[in-house]
Amino acid sequence: METHDITYYVAHYSYLGIFIWFFIIDQLTPIPEELVLVTVGYLTHTDIANPIFAGIAALLGLMVVDNIYFYLAFTGNKWTQKLQQKKRAQILKKFQDKLKKHQVRTLLIIAFIPKVRFFGPILAGLGKMHYRNFFLVNMMGSLAYVSVYICLGFFFHSAMEKLINQVDIVRHSVFGGIILLMAVIISVLVSKWLSK
Repeated sequence: METHDITYYVAHYSYLGIFIWFFIIDQLTPIPEELVLVTVGYLTHTDIANPIFAGIAALLGLMVVDNIYFYLAFTGNKWTQKLQQKKRAQILKKFQDKLKKHQVRTLLIIAFIPKVRFFGPILAGLGKMHYRNFFLVNMMGSLAYVSVYICLGFFFHSAMEKLINQVDIVRHSVFGGIILLMAVIISVLVSKWLSK
């Protein structure tokens, strides 16, 4: 197999991998999806994938999962009922009250709060929001969400390339260290916020 054949497969099947990550794997891992989107943006700058197609793949994966969560909550699935009975029920209640008053604003704000974005479709479903309204607002929020984080990763790579033009190992190590530091900071902030 020649090098251009391998490049072709990586470039074309990476989109399927991104979709599968956000559709399935993201639901099973504790890795914040914001960091994964920044990483996708970072990698698209290296010409592994096109940033627009990578963003579309991530958006489709998120939209499919969000619609499943919305449907489960809307129909009163046992899983969403258990979620309401756990410790996180206080968070759900807090946002449910806000959702009743300001549906669009609340869903758009929730889309950008790390580890809380997951609850947006569930809250909309529990609040019996019309599907068309949910779909449009969720699409706008998710599109902005994916675009912002992929652009951050893309431009981060560009800035790093200008700063450290000669040393690739250092650049990737710094990126990994920053991602790790961001993960720790986000986890600490979210756990403090959730414990209030």
